[in-house]
Amino acid sequence: TPRSLWLIINRAAALDDAVRVAVETLRARGLPVEVRPTWEAGDATRLARDGIEAGFDVIVAVGGDGTVGEVVDGFSADARGSALGILPFGTANDFASMFGLPEGSKDPLASLEAIATSNARPIDLGCVNARRFINVATAGHGAEVTTTTSTAAKQLLGRFAYYFKGLASALDITPFEVSVKGE
Repeated sequence: TPRSLWLIINRAAALDDAVRVAVETLRARGLPVEVRPTWEAGDATRLARDGIEAGFDVIVAVGGDGTVGEVVDGFSADARGSALGILPFGTANDFASMFGLPEGSKDPLASLEAIATSNARPIDLGCVNARRFINVATAGHGAEVTTTTSTAAKQLLGRFAYYFKGLASALDITPFEVSVKGE
């Protein structure tokens, strides 16, 4: 039985005509699909909580690693059985690539059909300072490179934009102190 989908979609993916057609096709087949676009940082986390609260079976992150990370942060121990789905639509898509998920732009309809009909598998969630994550948590130079690489560079160079930004700023790396406490 196909499951209901709550799509949290970043701006780049929201402009893709193939994603719109995929959503319309699934709705025409009777599948409950809701789309919630993000506008600014933090939206995806709030929207994930809204989708879980509304009882949707799968909360789908449509975007890159940043969108996936924010959506995951919206999950908690009381996620009420909602699963995470990912339609990779970012620059690097590290987490999706690790699992062999096809790029969302290649065939969004096939990807969303698979999300709606596949069995969910458990994955671990990390938590740092009350923020949930999958894949990686980063700080320092890596985090700085990720947040300061321009959208224009990513559009022009794809994932290589991060490599160039990292190399260009490597000489400016300064050490800092970190304290990690845990159970």
